[in-house]
Amino acid sequence: MTQASNSPAPEQGAKPNSYRHNLVQKLEGQIEKGALREASITIRLLLRHQPDDPDWIEVRDWIEEQLSGPKRSSTKVQALPKETTTTPTRKQETFVEHDTQLHDVIFTPDSTGVIACGGELEATRESGVPSATVWNIKTKEEISCFSGHSTAVLRVAISPRRPYLVTASAQGTLGLWDSTSTANLRVIQRKQPVVRALCFSSDGGRILSAGNDPVIRLWDVDKRQPLRLFKGSERTVNRVAFLPGDEQIIGGGLDGKVRIWSTGEGTILKTLEVDKKGLNDLAISENGSILVTAGADHEIQLWDLGGQRRLRRFKGHLDEVTRIAISPDGRWILSGSDDKSVRLWSTEKGKQVWCEEAHTEAITGVAFSPDVKHF
Repeated sequence: MTQASNSPAPEQGAKPNSYRHNLVQKLEGQIEKGALREASITIRLLLRHQPDDPDWIEVRDWIEEQLSGPKRSSTKVQALPKETTTTPTRKQETFVEHDTQLHDVIFTPDSTGVIACGGELEATRESGVPSATVWNIKTKEEISCFSGHSTAVLRVAISPRRPYLVTASAQGTLGLWDSTSTANLRVIQRKQPVVRALCFSSDGGRILSAGNDPVIRLWDVDKRQPLRLFKGSERTVNRVAFLPGDEQIIGGGLDGKVRIWSTGEGTILKTLEVDKKGLNDLAISENGSILVTAGADHEIQLWDLGGQRRLRRFKGHLDEVTRIAISPDGRWILSGSDDKSVRLWSTEKGKQVWCEEAHTEAITGVAFSPDVKHF
């Protein structure tokens, strides 16, 4: 698990040739460059014209939070109970402390390592190098570090079958790496809208990316070229995933809807209304039958994906649920929130079984190990 502040960025879609449109473009450029002091002035100008706009208020608050100074973050690992009737009793230990903001965390495919990515969104002499770093779970030693982005690394994904790792920076740049040697193979995408969602196909041959523009992109790993664009989302896309078999993809975001597209045709097959206030994250069970969603309404929802039917609601968080994960065996849900807590839920019992509230910042990443022994 990691903790760091959320990093909202301005929505696109302003009318062209307008004063507001010029300010929005200026603000986007300032945030991408990490010029947050200048961005704080621009956002105040935007709020003069739209003082009650919730998106601009969120951006303003985030900028002010970043300018208040870098915060320490941590990655933590906890053992999962063997049975759903057993709750974790061992105190969750801090796995490693960081002097920079963390934005995402995943486990390696063999479950022996943890990968965390981060970096300050406003680069200073004191800020750490933006990177994705791998640690051994047993020894807590650093195994490798993937660095090369000039701004914070917001997302990381690792191929389950091939020696590839992909990172996404705050500038919207995608970097492809050799996961065995940390060699940078190629920059796939340069300075596009901020990427908030990233994943590999099951065979490791394709990558999905999405973010502040409502378009999901499919990439060919070997050719390092885009294969297809998936359109239909109305706002920022916060999470994407391949469904089992890779013939369909799923995505959801701030428009509060989950959509399923045909990978081959790029057409929308299903649309599911989830949360009118917006969707922050989603997760799919290993067999593709169960969908879990995390929204701005503080709730976690469990869905029968095939029947498009809600099965359960999980309540307990006191603020927006920012990140969500479901264990490969489907027994557990892990959630992180702006309320600075991490909670473990039993899908069988339909209730919370564990909670950790020692974090000092909002939770920005949660994950289960593939062998279902740790989270």
